[in-house]
Amino acid sequence: MEVPVIPPVEVEAQTVPGAEGVARARSLEVTVSEPPEVGGTGRGFTPLELFLLGLASCEVSMFRMIANRMGVQYGRVTVRVRGVFEIGVGLKEVAIRYVVEGAGPGVDRVVENVRKMCPVYNTLRRAGVVIREEIQG
Repeated sequence: MEVPVIPPVEVEAQTVPGAEGVARARSLEVTVSEPPEVGGTGRGFTPLELFLLGLASCEVSMFRMIANRMGVQYGRVTVRVRGVFEIGVGLKEVAIRYVVEGAGPGVDRVVENVRKMCPVYNTLRRAGVVIREEIQG
């Protein structure tokens, strides 16, 4: 399987009046805020949620690309991620659950290839984050 080249990625985040920020990539933007109990408005994603969303969305994108290239049939794929963070340490562990509806033969091989190829997953693995995984479907 040919491995695509990933071009450099640029993003920015900026404060806005109040207790929020805005994060931008390309021409897209999302509101960033902490929950009210820690001084935010709660009207946007927290930075930690965005971090874990990066992993979940990379896994979904890689699953679709790899399954299609391998000819593996599937329906809806949901990747749920739960992270445990510690202030001053960062991400300590992450649990990834793949829920694959309408899974045909070969889904396990697809997930194995996602593990090998997903840049976000491999960044965490190489950093020594404990990763637990489960496949349903």
